[in-house]
Amino acid sequence: MLVNLEITFFSNNKTEIMLDRLEASDHIQRVYDSADRRTVKIRMSEETKSMKSRYDEVSIGMSEIFYEGFDDAEIIGFENALARILENLIRKEKSQYEQ
Repeated sequence: MLVNLEITFFSNNKTEIMLDRLEASDHIQRVYDSADRRTVKIRMSEETKSMKSRYDEVSIGMSEIFYEGFDDAEIIGFENALARILENLIRKEKSQYEQ
């Protein structure tokens, strides 16, 4: 999965600190592009990959709790509203950089 820093609202410095910590704890590995050292790919460690099924299990459980009592139409409407909010935030963030 690729993460675009533009939509995470993290500064490069904060992202670098977070990646340093994840790398120090052996959760990720940075892989630098030999043609362009400015390009860095982040790979999850095997241990971190092994945690994915547990993460998915917890995430599904949390969603079941979160959406308890909601019907499908309500869930879709809520998630569409959240997507629109995110689009608004991204648009605002972009407009600040363009000024």
